[in-house]
Amino acid sequence: MIATLPLRRLFGVFFCAAIQCAVIFCAGPLAAEEAGFRHVLFDGQDLANFQVYNCDAGVENGLLKLRDGNGWLRARQVYTDFVLEIDWRALKPTDYDSGIYIRAELPAKAKANWPNKYQINLKQGQEGDLLGLKDGGGTSKGLTNPAGEWNHFRVTMIGDKAEMEINGKPAWKAEGIANASGFVGIQCEAPLGGQYEFKNIVVTELGYRGLLNGKDLAGWHVSSQTGHSRKSGNTTGGRWVWEDGAVVGSQDIPGNGGIVLTDEQFGDFEVALEMKNDFGPDSGLFLRSNERGQAYQYMVDYHAKGNLAGVYGEGLTGKINVKNFDFLDAVTNIAPHESTSPLPISPEAWPAFWVHGQWNELRARIVANPPKITTWINGVRFVEFEDAEKRHPDTGSIALQVHGGGDSTKQFVRYRNVRVKTF
Repeated sequence: MIATLPLRRLFGVFFCAAIQCAVIFCAGPLAAEEAGFRHVLFDGQDLANFQVYNCDAGVENGLLKLRDGNGWLRARQVYTDFVLEIDWRALKPTDYDSGIYIRAELPAKAKANWPNKYQINLKQGQEGDLLGLKDGGGTSKGLTNPAGEWNHFRVTMIGDKAEMEINGKPAWKAEGIANASGFVGIQCEAPLGGQYEFKNIVVTELGYRGLLNGKDLAGWHVSSQTGHSRKSGNTTGGRWVWEDGAVVGSQDIPGNGGIVLTDEQFGDFEVALEMKNDFGPDSGLFLRSNERGQAYQYMVDYHAKGNLAGVYGEGLTGKINVKNFDFLDAVTNIAPHESTSPLPISPEAWPAFWVHGQWNELRARIVANPPKITTWINGVRFVEFEDAEKRHPDTGSIALQVHGGGDSTKQFVRYRNVRVKTF
């Protein structure tokens, strides 16, 4: 289904009220409203939302199955405050061993099989116990079902506190989680620990709300006022449609691009989305944009000699252009670029880290003015930039760009799961 968007809405589109995350820490259970952005990590179809390391994992009969290897699967994004729900069962009758990672860091050593912390144990006799706290804590007994039967875990993480429910029953509360954010993942320890199956893996990011309604581009509008729309005499702003659950953009005539913006304005915020662009079009994620496209830009220059996650001053003074790598002749080949933010991923590791043709996550945070901007790719921090002066308003729209010039009428940018957290 394709839904097109008119050039400029005459009337604003009503957004639902901003979602607030209410947190109560007291003698009773850790509590949080069920408001947030619901992210289905595994839908029974594929492992597109995971990166797999040293593990033979796949989908069998709609289930995620760990078959062999000593490694782990991790989500392609980091989470801060969240609720994780997951169903699992061990297939080995006895001595089974695996784990679920929460707020995990990447392994400290390149050849390490697993992160150091934090892990919820799936080892027989220790099912559901939290590992990684200096002073222990997070243990329970007698709440899980035997091998071969399904178990349901629900983990709530808010601040430095965590709370576990096992099969619908309170299991433990713990505090002292040092990592403010990190990856959700699954440990594979199949040679000794045996095979496992998982299903219904869902993370709700607390404090975030979606900016797309899943049907069309309501709440967004196209601007033809940027320099990228000159080919049309600034009468159209490119082609923007809702297609197959994503925002899809391209030039509408050769050389004519533009931007699509949120009707809503934002000040200090973090925005996250997933992209699956063709390698060729020049695009961007604009922060605090106006109708003319003046903004701080998270660069999505997805082409030879381009880059991702750099910071560029689109239409701003100061010649802001900070990046730490460049694409070479192919999407799998990158070269470091001199920067105040060192490249966190080696060129050799890039092809496994960034998988072209699958959905990859981009994330940016902008706070204060002069602003401090942080960018991430697939949960790894890439660039930190702090402007030296105030050169742009405190608020603006979130926007997506298709660059003008050349001919990108048959090449497309695709974005989905656009969500925002305001500060």
